[in-house]
This record gives sequence, structure tokens and C-alpha cells, in this order.
Amino acid sequence: VDHIYVYQAPGTVTPKQLDKASMNGVGKTLNVMKALDKIRLADLVSGKKNNDKELMYYEYDMAWAPKKCDDDNKASTTSSNLGLGF
Repeated sequence: VDHIYVYQAPGTVTPKQLDKASMNGVGKTLNVMKALDKIRLADLVSGKKNNDKELMYYEYDMAWAPKKCDDDNKASTTSSNLGLGF
């Protein structure tokens, strides 16, 4: 099952913090709570900083892989080969 999560950090996160998010970890930078481990521990796939007139915003694409694929997913069901294609 595919999921898309949208997360807004609690409180204020500064542009300086966001500039370093790819190095420090997006989940850590955005103070993602432990209950959302999939987001907190996800790998950063890409990140982008955009300026739109007076507004600056950051976009992060993140992904996580399951520890083991489901049996009905024709990919391997071992922990060493998740069938992700790379």
C-alpha cells in the first residue's frame, strides 16, 4: 500500500535550520515525534528550496523501505533484497 504523509513541524523552524536539514536529518530538524517513526527515520530522496516573490519554502521528498516485503508482492521476501529495483 502506498502512502503520502504531509507533516508540519510544531512551533517554528528557522530557514537556517532548514538549510541544514539534509545534513542533520529532516526528521530531526523538524522535530518529528517518535510516534511517526516512518517519517522521522525516512531517507531523504531530494530536497528543494523555492522562492516565490516574498515567500521562501522548502520541499523534501523522503522514502522508507519496509524491513521485509509482503508475500503477495512478487519481489523477494528476504530482508536483504526488498525488490526495490536497485
